Amino acid sequence: MKRSRTRTVSPRSILCPFCDAEPGRDCMTTEGRFAAIHVERLKQAGLIKYKRQRNWEAKPDRAVNGG
Repeated sequence: MKRSRTRTVSPRSILCPFCDAEPGRDCMTTEGRFAAIHVERLKQAGLIKYKRQRNWEAKPDRAVNGG
């Protein structure tokens, strides 16, 4: 099976459209230390895609010089 060159973004890395929780933070945490993330945030993260880059593609001088 061939891997896709795109993948979805982590929901915690974007702003929550429902409660405006900042990137890197949970939407809320309960007394039992359960971290919750809103469904709207999960859906938004699923829509954003980014391309993976190989190290040699990101740094062409390394590929030319061999390391």
